[in-house]
Amino acid sequence: MPTQVLPITNLSQAGVIMDTPSVSLPPNVFSDCQNVRFRDGAIRKMEGEREVQFNIGPGQYRYVAFWPEPTLSPNDGYMVVVARYTIQQAVDQGIVIPPTITTDNVDIIYIFLASDPMTVLHRSQPFAVTDMAHWQHTLFGGGVTLIMNNGVDRPVYANGPIRSTALFTDRLFFNLPGWDSYLTDEQVTSFFYDTSFVTDIGTDLGAFVNLTNADNLPDIPTSQNDQAIILSVIPGNDSLPPFSIRIDDYNDTAGGVPQTAASVGFNGPVDPNDPTTADNTDTGTTFITFNPPTFNAEGEYATLGVAPGDSVTIRIQTIPDIQVRAGVIRTYGNLLVAGNLTEFMRSDPDRTVRAMPGVIRTSDVAAPGTIPANWNPFKTGVNTADEFTLSSTGIVQDMSELQGILYIYTNDSIHSIQQTGNSTVPFNIRPVARGWGAQTVDSIQEFDGRHIVVGSNDIYTFSGHPGSIKSIADLRVRREFFRTITKNPLHQRNLFTMLYRRRDEIWISYPTTASTDGQCDRTLIWNYRNNTWTIRAQSTFWNGVMSPIQWDTDGVLTVDLNEHFPLLVSTRLSTDTDSVYVADVPGKFTDRANMGYESYIERTRLAITPEFTTENLLSVAMLTEGLAISGGTEFDPTLEIRVLGTETPAEEADLTDGTNPNIKKNTFDILSNYKVDIREHGRLLNYRITDNITGSVVRDDRWLIAGLQFDIGTGGTR
Repeated sequence: MPTQVLPITNLSQAGVIMDTPSVSLPPNVFSDCQNVRFRDGAIRKMEGEREVQFNIGPGQYRYVAFWPEPTLSPNDGYMVVVARYTIQQAVDQGIVIPPTITTDNVDIIYIFLASDPMTVLHRSQPFAVTDMAHWQHTLFGGGVTLIMNNGVDRPVYANGPIRSTALFTDRLFFNLPGWDSYLTDEQVTSFFYDTSFVTDIGTDLGAFVNLTNADNLPDIPTSQNDQAIILSVIPGNDSLPPFSIRIDDYNDTAGGVPQTAASVGFNGPVDPNDPTTADNTDTGTTFITFNPPTFNAEGEYATLGVAPGDSVTIRIQTIPDIQVRAGVIRTYGNLLVAGNLTEFMRSDPDRTVRAMPGVIRTSDVAAPGTIPANWNPFKTGVNTADEFTLSSTGIVQDMSELQGILYIYTNDSIHSIQQTGNSTVPFNIRPVARGWGAQTVDSIQEFDGRHIVVGSNDIYTFSGHPGSIKSIADLRVRREFFRTITKNPLHQRNLFTMLYRRRDEIWISYPTTASTDGQCDRTLIWNYRNNTWTIRAQSTFWNGVMSPIQWDTDGVLTVDLNEHFPLLVSTRLSTDTDSVYVADVPGKFTDRANMGYESYIERTRLAITPEFTTENLLSVAMLTEGLAISGGTEFDPTLEIRVLGTETPAEEADLTDGTNPNIKKNTFDILSNYKVDIREHGRLLNYRITDNITGSVVRDDRWLIAGLQFDIGTGGTR
């Protein structure tokens, strides 16, 4: 019987394509794969993982971020770890639980040096855990400041360098200042003072002015419904400087009679109907009377006061019982931008005041080395603090800067915001594209001056113009991705992307429908140099963020800015503790359980000859070379070739079960074999090459395939 050789070359050219019918694919395209790379002219087994333990006690890892704080050595950085505890676990760790936390679990933020994961540099205050909590971070001020947000609590920030190890005394994480941005700074009245003037502040404001214990409050209100009266005076005498002071409540606890405070220089607030109280709760009014100033020998103020002819402005500062949460907060130059906002009652968190999913809020600019201090667009002297409603009905999912412009991705649109340098109109906001958007927070990565975005309907790249939008998944893995991703919207939020620059890859990790607890159990990987897709899947679930980390020979985390390793974080809820895992460790071919993991390539419905005749497969040769030496011992992997012939394109061929007697199986020792003899008959060839050998576990070695050759017996019947 005559034979012919069917060579299959350029195996790294196309990668895996799962959406196009496999019967129409070229021979060097694969219909399924797992834990392999298509690059450098070959197919290679993907490298494994190594465990890292941080000193968090019994906590569960929820989020890990690398903080390359610039004041540190270039060979180090901070690791930021969010750990979850039950209330009892937290108490056992010495964590003080405030009475405002009534949930069963709390999250704690830890900071470690990347080079020393066992020494805690700092531990944050506890955060109540709810179903809506979803951690994220952004760096500000050139990386000096870390901002953490979980979408539920007020965002917090920490400034480097971190030198304290006093866990229980020094507070490192602080609330973003001015965050609940509608702190009012409202002018009530302005007048030229004469001695007969009395102002009725409560009536002018239209609200009760609460000055109880105002002398114990800070410079601005900090609790809900706190109010402060601010007096600003421009003296009629041009030689005297203007001043602003708070009008305090001068309740004398000894006598109960309002007193004159020498440091302030005027009486008040006083209710003429009841001189022992500051407020009239029936009318909601507060009356202010003023003392004249006194002067020293040089004609300067000895005590502040108001004289006839002075220009007086009275303002009210108030924090209402409203708190703001943001679904996402990102850095943009020297300011911050928050999106997907919700206002709710601080005293009743379940009571939503305003849901603003399509609203973004900008902070005021910050001076170098500081954090933005104001988010209130109505405050006097405000610069860039403002609030904008996007011209779409979508939910703001994420924001990412590109070429000096911040792009805002909702679930179905893209907008841009850009600083103008104009103090009157500081921002230019415009819609860019509709029908495109992002699926969740952390679903965007910048690479090579472009964004890759995992959207609600596609995976695409975007360079700043709507005409630059290009699907990279259509007809390849788009249908497969949306078919397998979990349909639970709370679990979908766990999707994240990573930039792996060392390998020219974008990793898209997501929970599939098989993930019962919603954690990521599959990763689609796109190589943006050769435009190929592959799949990474492990036997256990993991989640995480991208960090430039490598693992050295001493088993200590170290930073190498030239090596970008994804940091994969296990977040399984079924165990009390777990570990962090560095993925793709060179020379390591075991998973987190230190066991071998399966890597394979598969092609189904490959027509053996163009004539589509019934043929016989006689043998398979594999071209391989250059396996590295590990610890002085050359890798000697053994692969299994599973082959099944089918007669019609519609006939299914399941190659996952290595014990199926209908599947022809042969082992191939890479160092000693050049081909294996196989006898299989059929019009269409279905094959899988795997390191999961039937009846054994020989799959912890490196392997490489550069080409395949099929020896076909011709002359069959049509």
